[in-house]
Amino acid sequence: MAWIAGFLPGVLTLCFLTSLPGATSLHPVAIIALGLLLSCAWLCWRKNIICLAISGLVTGVVYSHTVAQRQLDSRVTELHNGKDYLVSGQIVSPIRNVSFERHNDSDKHSDKSAAASQLAQQFLLRVDAITPSSTDIDKNLLAAQSPRRQLEMRMLKVSNYHPLPMQAGQRWRLKLRLKQGRGTANPAGFDYSRYLLAAGIDGLAHIRHDYPPTLIEQPHSTYDLRNERIAALAKPLAAFRQGDLLMALLLGERAQLDDNTQSLLLRTGTAHLLAISGLHIGIAAMFGALLIRLALRCCPVLLLRVPQQVLQIFAAVPLAVFYAVLAGLSVPTQRALIMLLCFSVSLLLQRNLASHITLLVTAFTIVVINPLTVLSSGFWFSFGCVATLLIAAKLIASSNSRDQSSVHRPARNYLSAFWRAQWALFLAMPLILANFHGQGSLIAPLANLFAIPVVSVAVVPPGILAMICSYFSNELALLLFSIADSSLVYLLQCLQWLDQSVRQVVEKTGIHLALSSGFTNMSFTNSLVLLACLVILLGRAGLPAYSLAALIWLMLVDPLKLAKPRQAFAAVSGDMLLTQLDIGQGTAILIETREYRLLYDTGPQFASHSSAARQIVKPYLDARNIRKLDTVIVSHGDSDHAGGVAFINQQLPVDQWLVGGRALDLAYRSPPQACIAGQQWQRDGLDFRILWPVNGAVSGNENDLSCVLQISARDQTGAAKLLLTGDISKQIEHRLALKDEVAMASEIMTVPHHGSNTSSSIALLASVKPSIALVSSGHHNAYGHPNQKVVERYIDRNIPLYRSDQLGAIQFRLRNNRWTGPYCSRYLPRHFWQHFDNREICVGALKLP
Repeated sequence: MAWIAGFLPGVLTLCFLTSLPGATSLHPVAIIALGLLLSCAWLCWRKNIICLAISGLVTGVVYSHTVAQRQLDSRVTELHNGKDYLVSGQIVSPIRNVSFERHNDSDKHSDKSAAASQLAQQFLLRVDAITPSSTDIDKNLLAAQSPRRQLEMRMLKVSNYHPLPMQAGQRWRLKLRLKQGRGTANPAGFDYSRYLLAAGIDGLAHIRHDYPPTLIEQPHSTYDLRNERIAALAKPLAAFRQGDLLMALLLGERAQLDDNTQSLLLRTGTAHLLAISGLHIGIAAMFGALLIRLALRCCPVLLLRVPQQVLQIFAAVPLAVFYAVLAGLSVPTQRALIMLLCFSVSLLLQRNLASHITLLVTAFTIVVINPLTVLSSGFWFSFGCVATLLIAAKLIASSNSRDQSSVHRPARNYLSAFWRAQWALFLAMPLILANFHGQGSLIAPLANLFAIPVVSVAVVPPGILAMICSYFSNELALLLFSIADSSLVYLLQCLQWLDQSVRQVVEKTGIHLALSSGFTNMSFTNSLVLLACLVILLGRAGLPAYSLAALIWLMLVDPLKLAKPRQAFAAVSGDMLLTQLDIGQGTAILIETREYRLLYDTGPQFASHSSAARQIVKPYLDARNIRKLDTVIVSHGDSDHAGGVAFINQQLPVDQWLVGGRALDLAYRSPPQACIAGQQWQRDGLDFRILWPVNGAVSGNENDLSCVLQISARDQTGAAKLLLTGDISKQIEHRLALKDEVAMASEIMTVPHHGSNTSSSIALLASVKPSIALVSSGHHNAYGHPNQKVVERYIDRNIPLYRSDQLGAIQFRLRNNRWTGPYCSRYLPRHFWQHFDNREICVGALKLP
């Protein structure tokens, strides 16, 4: 155990390194590790625990770093970005049909910029061969060539925007355009690169149909149990009211899960029920044991040869393994299955294996299979929950052993233990949520008090039994599925009622409490302090420093979100904080003053269940402890600017909506106002003024109806500080340029239309005379923004361009009428999978206070 206890911290070093040592640096370390491993037998004989732990530590470091470097070497790089390759490979995941908003953002003046909802296929492709595509070489000959050494991608996430009759297990030859799986860079944002690295996905790609996709081989009949079962159950489950939720609960397939259901589960803190973990594996094993007990009742003579316990284990374990394979073997599923195997082995050997040893062996097994698992949130959530429950169980058991009267109150003891377990998880989860940008809920203990029993008794058991029965009796399976579906319908109604009731009670009190909010970016020191407090709080209330630990926990976590919005900079009248979030191809800019919060545009809608507002804007607002927005300006109706309106309208109080173009047709909680030139207001020593569109303006181009906002310091009449331009074209720019140049002058200007060649006219630049220009565009976006001619136009005038696709989120700070910045999310790497150094461009890193 000492060696394993040393091995795990060695693997966990992956979470803290900013760079990996090269292969040459690892060679001497590997030799040392080999020597230590060869001496393990002698060390075990001498029982030298310290040497064993050091040996395990070095081995863990060498092993995990070698695997991580190999994964990094196989990823799509800038050299492959935007290039076409002929790829042969096998589809190894279910084909997911994803609805997405496609924005035809052409440079032509037309009304083609509206979003259109389309359906795309997404799947994982395990690469067999990959070669560069070339129009100068015969494609059939090129496809037959062996892959080049420098092209070592093993797994790609592929999108197909022209659906084909594809299914899991098939082998295809495709022409793919590769793209780095880089994601966006924002404070409190989701690290997509880390997710892809932990999942073993080397990059993204989409199918190019100028080369006909060719089916090479059909799947074998027994290719993939999981994909076959998902395909077989998709149609029967679609007939039920909560069929998508049943698919997620029983098979871990969440692609078609309704957005409203996901939001409800997050708000009530019950989303963890979607993880295929100990509950599901335990119930599957229980069915195997019950099957043997039933067989023994019919044929008791079997007990003369083999003990009943052994027979039950040999029936329960295979069924649990079979179900785990069906469920996809995610990290929580692997953890539950390995713990079941450890428990079974201990029963067979008649040995009492301590729970913490079981957990240690389970973690060791998982990281040996894939050390990059430690980078995934599922690893920490799963093991964190189990460790917390084990500690709580020991404390509850010791408390009951001291209370002699508890023997006579089993029902009360059960309810008390269940509640204390939920309370322990409530205390422990913020530590993990804060480091993985998760969302917590104040009503989670209360919601789980009835949600867990319902799912444990009335949903998962009949659901798993229905899956087993579906192999030989569809009628019986449908009957069992209907029981699980009815239970889910009533459960969701109860959760909805609880969520609405608590919110109504809170609103009547007049105190704004964040019943569900994100936890983000806790420092390493605060994490250690919170961990120490958690250890004390999980103990008895009479322990020393218990009250102090509770107070520190409240201060660090702030579960009620009662603290005022954090004032990192804009604490004086006239100060301003400008943050352009990195949301890909779109716009979302947050303006903060001492008491005023303005959001300019809400970012794009990525797919039917995801948007920049949900994944980027809201987490950043939570991290800044901003609970409401005073003004939201939606410049126009294109989806890359208005795609987050529905989410923000649902999740955040907004005092005033100012909208332009077709954005007026969207649904709002409070009536919106149309942007009209001449509107102005003052806040915290700053003047806000709408410059465009003029009253009665009509245009066939939605972009030309964009709201143009100018912000200036009130004590410098006529000297504008900031100009937000939306997607206006050259025609509108010329009309704005006719205004007084003093009135138009701005030190900072957002580049119109993301740098499209239809904008950034010489007339506008001459009128505004910006010192700084901000571009919000996606990395290697399909529209080529910013256009190279536009970039040269700014460079010729010595106007520096700060681009979100290169620098991530960008922030400028105004104090005493002087701008400082930029502060960038992509400043220096904080993890080994990040490769950038922008110290020559940025003043510093964009950090949360």
